[in-house]
Amino acid sequence: MKRFSGEFPSAKRIRQDVHGLWAGHFVTQNERSSAMSEQPLNSARRPIDKFDVPQEFYDLLGSPTFAPSDNSANYSLIVKRMLESIRPKDFIEQLFVRDLIDLTWEECRLRQVREALVAESRSVAVERLLYRKNLRQVPEGAERAARAQAKEQYTNWENDRVKRKQIEDDLNRHSEGEDQAILAASYSEIYKELESVKKSIAFAQQRRMALLREVEHRREFARRARKASDEAVATMPTKSM
Repeated sequence: MKRFSGEFPSAKRIRQDVHGLWAGHFVTQNERSSAMSEQPLNSARRPIDKFDVPQEFYDLLGSPTFAPSDNSANYSLIVKRMLESIRPKDFIEQLFVRDLIDLTWEECRLRQVREALVAESRSVAVERLLYRKNLRQVPEGAERAARAQAKEQYTNWENDRVKRKQIEDDLNRHSEGEDQAILAASYSEIYKELESVKKSIAFAQQRRMALLREVEHRREFARRARKASDEAVATMPTKSM
């Protein structure tokens, strides 16, 4: 099993990142190191209407595990948007916001996984289709030459936009101008994985909706929470930066 090489950010660092977003910029690694060694967190620039988050909330939030492909800035952005939109008023609401942040982040990550799967499968599909096409055009026993040619064509597809369009048009020429050949080959590469991720996304969304329903009796709080969570999912990029 591949050893995890991700990052375990502290609650203090998450708080500083969120404060940096409120101040109008995301805290870079150098800014973070300098700020943590030279000045207290509370000295960050703050807009007048910034929600004052108690330290106990960051203690509750804990330290999420980031995979190598995760962008911790996206997580801090979710935390910031949730806090400024929901503005929890007591400990119970803080507990709810913590769980809502976790579920929203999980759903956003799964959507990124889905997009990454689709992008990767398209690359594999193009190279495989090129190899099959070349096999039909070379003498029997010339498989190595066909594969070498496919790799060269794939490099052109990957690095040259003009050649990419030419190659895709050629592979799809029997699809009446549509992307059917590449799309079908891509889907066949990741069918099981894609279905699994789709189910995971649906389950994560169900859990998030169930959590929101649990606080319907706090009507105003529930309205703010649902709006903040839906907006976070809708605006979060599906590609890792």
